[in-house]
Amino acid sequence: MDAKTQGVVLRCGKYSENQCIVQILTKDFGKVSYMVYAPQSKRARVRSTMLQPLTLLEIDTDSKPSREIQHIKDAKPLMHANFSPAKIAVAMFVADVVNACTVEGSPDLLVFNKVVDTIKILNTDATIDAHFAIRFLLEFAEALGFNPVQDFENILIQEFLGTLVEQSEKDLFLRLIDAASHGNIAVFSHPERRTLVRTLLLYYKLNLPDMPHIKTLDVLEEMYTP
Repeated sequence: MDAKTQGVVLRCGKYSENQCIVQILTKDFGKVSYMVYAPQSKRARVRSTMLQPLTLLEIDTDSKPSREIQHIKDAKPLMHANFSPAKIAVAMFVADVVNACTVEGSPDLLVFNKVVDTIKILNTDATIDAHFAIRFLLEFAEALGFNPVQDFENILIQEFLGTLVEQSEKDLFLRLIDAASHGNIAVFSHPERRTLVRTLLLYYKLNLPDMPHIKTLDVLEEMYTP
């Protein structure tokens, strides 16, 4: 079945000498794995610049329910991820989180729109807010259906606080909840931001037990001051 949709590139991996598997979060079909010819191949229809994390594409697909990996007939970029090194680190982190938190074949317009909004911010803002990663994790959690600010009285979040080993981590997380509830999280130091990003990822893991490790976190901390 031929279909057109919009999609956000999450990850691209080599499949063979001239083929790649690209995981794309689509507007209409959820996360889908697509086979594309490698950019250096003469049969390539998707350029290398279109395979960067958080590139927004309009894609023409040849989809068959019986096929585990779908095919892209054609694609054109709607929004390139032409970022500075710091923004590239953030884009890789965001794409990694989105990929880890979504499953194939489950479309969710709220999640898709949140990711597109994030791309727009990265494309339009000249610099990145130092609290960008924290803000994204809070807002994306809400799109996924859990929110530490709104769920503060929930038994699950109380259990989560009990899993934090250091009292300083608990106090810092509670400060974040209070700051977010008042609409201003830009109050944390660099070391505190690093701790909060890792703590929020633990909270994600509690709500999404099958969520894999976010490998790009180290890159984020090296290239960008979260």
